[in-house]
Amino acid sequence: MKLLKKNLLAIAVAAQVAILASPLAAFADSPACTGATAAGATCTKGKFEEALANILNSVFFLVGALAVIALLIGAVRYVTSTGDQQRIQQAKNTIVYAITGLVIALLAQQIVGFVIGSLF
Repeated sequence: MKLLKKNLLAIAVAAQVAILASPLAAFADSPACTGATAAGATCTKGKFEEALANILNSVFFLVGALAVIALLIGAVRYVTSTGDQQRIQQAKNTIVYAITGLVIALLAQQIVGFVIGSLF
């Protein structure tokens, strides 16, 4: 179980680093938007912004799915613990870590959405 926790934690940390580092590449303005904005027109999302949004949505979906799977694993382990206090504690820890990961993923999605929304 410790290996599963370490792997989930490593995946969650790597995903969060990738998610939070992605907007740094998006600081450059799109050339098409600069001219459109200067002329008083509205600018729609370019291909870069759409690709970035698709990648981030995929990463958030993956992290959320992994957290839900970990939550289900913890629930099954809790139900099948047969009263063993050590197994119950391990199952509770798995559930707490899964919920924590899910909350962090949701908060990261909101933060990244806010940052990208303010950049574009």
